[in-house]
Amino acid sequence: MKKMLLSLLASTIYTSTVSAQSCQQPPSCESLGYTKSVDDCGDIEYLTCPFDSSKVYCPEVGRDNECEIGYIYYSDDTCSEEYDSSKEAIGVVYDPYNKLIMHKIAPNLSWATTSTCYLDMETHMDFTRAVNNFDGKLNSQTFIDYYNNYNSLTNFPALNYCYNLKDGNKEWFIPAVGQTLLWGLYQDKILEALQKIPNAFSFNLNGFTSTKYSCHKGQEVWYFQSPFFYGQNQPASYSYFTRCIANY
Repeated sequence: MKKMLLSLLASTIYTSTVSAQSCQQPPSCESLGYTKSVDDCGDIEYLTCPFDSSKVYCPEVGRDNECEIGYIYYSDDTCSEEYDSSKEAIGVVYDPYNKLIMHKIAPNLSWATTSTCYLDMETHMDFTRAVNNFDGKLNSQTFIDYYNNYNSLTNFPALNYCYNLKDGNKEWFIPAVGQTLLWGLYQDKILEALQKIPNAFSFNLNGFTSTKYSCHKGQEVWYFQSPFFYGQNQPASYSYFTRCIANY
């Protein structure tokens, strides 16, 4: 499998506008998850650290032997390169190493209809930490548990949508920033697969992440805009695409 080098330089440049004038030490490649060498990754595609090209990131989990990136995934837990109209397509495989699929639909929803915040969150999670956040399921559940204790989850449309999505009997959730890195790397292949599925949203891969940013104007989270741009939704009522993902 062809290896591809990719720098998150665009994101790093953007981050500098968020945390400009900071006196903090620059982050290390290791702190961002770039802990391997090219040889460690073998034939697995990898991302290079923007600060040191000898440090790379590649998925830890063994690659799935059947489903490839860009394969269509069905409700019966099968996948195929071409669309099979005899089955119910629910999404597209985008990370066979960690067995992740994205849902075929991406509705435009607001993060919140209230200014309520997750009070235990850090004041500000900058991008250097956000990019090392890979547990969207835990992020989503943390938000859901908190909001259910104090408000109706219906006040948080994006979370509520993924939480109640039952396609394929999967547990759908909003991805963490780290779980969207491959969206940019394989954008063309993923969009091509989505275009094969009737009524799928295949115009872009933009979407909320569940990685918290801050709590100035209500809950703020990082969002992904393809191919490689990350920003924060402000205020909380900001509407954006919601791309749920699930493990298969």
